[in-house]
Amino acid sequence: MNDEQVKNELNKAAVGLNMDLSAIEQKFNEIREQHNFGPEENVIAMQLFRQWHSQMKNSSGKENVERKSSGTDNHTVFGYVVAVDELRDFEEYNRNQLTAEIIRDSNSAFNAGKFARVRKTETGYEVSQVMNNEVLTRPLQNTELPESTMEVNGELVVPIDERKQTPWGENKQYGHPKPKHNFRRTAHFIGALEGQDVKYYQIGLKDEKAQNWNVDVCRAVYLDVYATQSHLDSNNLYAPDLSTVTYNDELENPKNVSADIQTMIAENMRGFVCPLVNLENYHMNTKGRSAKERIVVTDGLVTNMYMNPNSNGNRTLYISDMNAEYDYDDPMGATPCWVPEHVELDFGIGSQILVIGRTNQSTNQETGELRPCSINVFGVIVLNRHGSPNTTPDSGETYTGWF
Repeated sequence: MNDEQVKNELNKAAVGLNMDLSAIEQKFNEIREQHNFGPEENVIAMQLFRQWHSQMKNSSGKENVERKSSGTDNHTVFGYVVAVDELRDFEEYNRNQLTAEIIRDSNSAFNAGKFARVRKTETGYEVSQVMNNEVLTRPLQNTELPESTMEVNGELVVPIDERKQTPWGENKQYGHPKPKHNFRRTAHFIGALEGQDVKYYQIGLKDEKAQNWNVDVCRAVYLDVYATQSHLDSNNLYAPDLSTVTYNDELENPKNVSADIQTMIAENMRGFVCPLVNLENYHMNTKGRSAKERIVVTDGLVTNMYMNPNSNGNRTLYISDMNAEYDYDDPMGATPCWVPEHVELDFGIGSQILVIGRTNQSTNQETGELRPCSINVFGVIVLNRHGSPNTTPDSGETYTGWF
């Protein structure tokens, strides 16, 4: 199939789906890139494109086209960002896990379809992978390897998506190379859509939007977001347009707001509020839940702080419940809080703060005993400020990760 034939088919698809030709061409090129098809493999690429076109003509694909043009799921929300998760690259974690698995038993990982083997040839590369319990081998000529290609034990490997099913149904990426990066983070927002009540929302951020997120915390702002009704029902918003971020205090006629952030958080995140003295019980009751449901909101008095980042890049705060009786048998009984660099700390010891994060409890490797609960922080609201941050050596405690 030559380029002219490809162009004719893509034109027909664009007309039939009522889509821009550029979007159709982009989809065809994505299919070619996902499978590393060269120009000589246009026939195979077109077969996969026709399969995609057929799906788009059915109801699910048609809804996507109509939704994009109608704009009924685009909203403007007004309120306050109160916390932001740390930026995470989920594929970095997956690559590390796969590397360890290949080193441990490469044949088992290969037979499970978790990676493709790449061999250099005189004319390009030869790639082998397992799909549907069958080893498939094909040449790649004049084609760049996927960006996610890595070298393990002197062998070139490509991480492969081996999942046939996802929680949402059939995995259309089964057998395809995984991306090199998958950046994600969540912004925690309290506000309202036009004409609706104030609620707590989680704003999902992905890839460039996750990397480039820079909306000020606790500053009244208008955000343009995307959400279907089912998203709204579960308090989820997505894909904010960062180019249209508008702060209320920069408008010629700003909205009259006199928000008490502490009260807004207490009222709209009440299901996550836990007194510091009950933190361990709260952790035991919530540790089996999903990440979006394991949030904790608590407050305390800052009794110590270490501003020099530890080995994981976190600064450390210790907070105590002001209403709890002091334990002279356990003077270090304050709760450690691990604070990533994107969370501003502009207060000192003796300040009263509200903390938003997730609980964590690790095991002492020497004794086998559980350590006291700690908090992986992604938001801090100062309730009563004293002094300024001090800079002291690392606390020596171990941060045990974000899961």
